[in-house]
Amino acid sequence: SLNVFGGFVDVTRLALAHPFGPAPELAADLNLKDVELAPLTGRTHQLRVHCAARDFPIFGDPIYGAGIRPDALLHLHARAIRIPISNNKPPIEVEACAPDHMKERLAACGWTQQMDDAVVTARRQKEETRQNERENAASEEKVAGN
Repeated sequence: SLNVFGGFVDVTRLALAHPFGPAPELAADLNLKDVELAPLTGRTHQLRVHCAARDFPIFGDPIYGAGIRPDALLHLHARAIRIPISNNKPPIEVEACAPDHMKERLAACGWTQQMDDAVVTARRQKEETRQNERENAASEEKVAGN
């Protein structure tokens, strides 16, 4: 998606995703879809604006949404973020479990608690691996110094 606002260009990669199975039809003709968004530029509200412009506003969006439920919380969640630091350092990678207010709708798409448990387990394993690598590097430095 490409939008131009006041001479500035916003770019977002949009992909209709079904990691939990096909999108269900919900009551009141509400189609629930899991959409993968990857902002290639970093403008305020960019993802929300682009989704609304493509005629699939984010559920619970009080500004750009369709006003389906004014009491609904925004259903926008960063499942994973990768932040490059520099050429000399690995990027920071973070994964997050689904927030509680989104779990009911995610479950309608096939999401299960075991999927979040897998995220937590993978995160713990990565941290243990990093800790072991740090300890090994420190031991090697100590041996090299003797």
